[in-house]
Parts: sequence; C-alpha cells; structure tokens
Amino acid sequence: MKRRIPITGASGFVGQYMASLLIERGFRVSALQRGSFGIELPPLVEPIYADLSDPASLAAVPRHWHGVIHLARASVPSLFTTTAPVVQNVAMTLNLLEHLQEARILLVSSCHVYAPSDVARVEDGPIVP
Repeated sequence: MKRRIPITGASGFVGQYMASLLIERGFRVSALQRGSFGIELPPLVEPIYADLSDPASLAAVPRHWHGVIHLARASVPSLFTTTAPVVQNVAMTLNLLEHLQEARILLVSSCHVYAPSDVARVEDGPIVP
C-alpha cells in the first residue's frame, strides 16, 4: 500500500514540485486546499478541500497520515506591513497540528526569519523574524 501524504500549499510554486517528486517516489499525494483557484494540480494529486483557518472545516480530513508537508501560508513580503499575516500563519498551523492524531510533519519557514542582508543568506545566519 502506498504511503499517503497531504501537502498544504500544493498548488504553489514549491508545492507543485514537491507533489511531483513524491509521486515519482511512489507516494500517494493529496492537496489539502481551500478551493481549486483555477490552478491545476500535478497529475495524480487528489484534492481535499478544507480551510486551515477554520478548524471545523477539517472535520472530514483524515487525522492519520504517513506524513504531512505544510507549505500553505502568506509569504509575499508586501503583505507583512502588520502582524496579521504572521498571526494567520500561526493559527493555520496550530489548527492543522491540533487536528492531526498521527503523522510526521514538515513545517517550513521562509527567508523572512533572517535579518536583512546585502549578501546571500545562509542557514546559520542571524535570525530577526
């Protein structure tokens, strides 16, 4: 039986590549998303519709997975003029984590956690979220 992995943000730039890679490696991939948004998912990706900002909408989403890759979040720098996108990102992540009963979970971050710099960032660079 294939291992099942949902990806939040599967229709995004990174999510599309991640979904395709996992399918190539024999995983069964689902896209956990709010709607179709007119964006096509990679072939063989099964959509599961739920809104991570609404815990009640997760009721029909399975609680047990081999793994979960959480990529959905506000990430466009111009959105971060207030703390609202940060609060929304944290709330969506908490709703997902509280819903799950069993799964390995990959939570990703972005370059927004690093201090401003005129040179290329590195993993151990100064953090100033």
